[in-house]
Amino acid sequence: MPEKTKFFFLALFLASAASGLFFMGRAEMNSRSDSAEKPQKNGYKYMGAAVCMTCHAKEKLGNQSLAWTGSSHARSYLQLRTGRSEMLEKEAKGMVKVGYGRDIAQEAMRLGMGADCLKCHAKGAELDKSLLEPTFHIEDGVQCESCHGPGSEYVAIMRAKWQGGKWARGQTEKRRKLPPEVRPKMPTKKGCMACHREKPTHAVLKSKPFDFEKAWKQIAHPIPER
Repeated sequence: MPEKTKFFFLALFLASAASGLFFMGRAEMNSRSDSAEKPQKNGYKYMGAAVCMTCHAKEKLGNQSLAWTGSSHARSYLQLRTGRSEMLEKEAKGMVKVGYGRDIAQEAMRLGMGADCLKCHAKGAELDKSLLEPTFHIEDGVQCESCHGPGSEYVAIMRAKWQGGKWARGQTEKRRKLPPEVRPKMPTKKGCMACHREKPTHAVLKSKPFDFEKAWKQIAHPIPER
């Protein structure tokens, strides 16, 4: 077989292989995106962490908000330190180190990534703004409703039941019978791993693998038993 013909078939083979890998990579990215928990479509709105904290920062509820305010979730919208790690891997979607510099939104736009960074760093970036109450601030990062779902209906019901610093008569039992779609949802491992999955740059940056069980204990904030 002539050398030119051999070269042609070799080039064709390499191009096909590269194309296959490209589309496999895109398919994997799409499947990862599809695995993320989708926002509810019931019209409930997102109230923001400050609204949740009006009750969940109280001692009677175990000061639950402290588990969030002291976590990396609360700082996930912090500014970024630009450097070598920001574009080590194109498919990493902006893997960067937390630090100081331009904020995530600006960095995402500069790198041509749109809201890809914000999908994990800040709840609300991917939502229709009509679903966000004025009390909701995207700068609060991964906040209460990122994991527990929109709370407008739940907040309205709880406010009606809570009178003068205590439950209105008979309301404690009714609180346990709230419709499932109204009660705050419990986060799942699948939902967490949609953002905490291993990324291509972890090996290069020598990042420690994400320990789900350890992280789950760190953010645990159950209501104390009475």
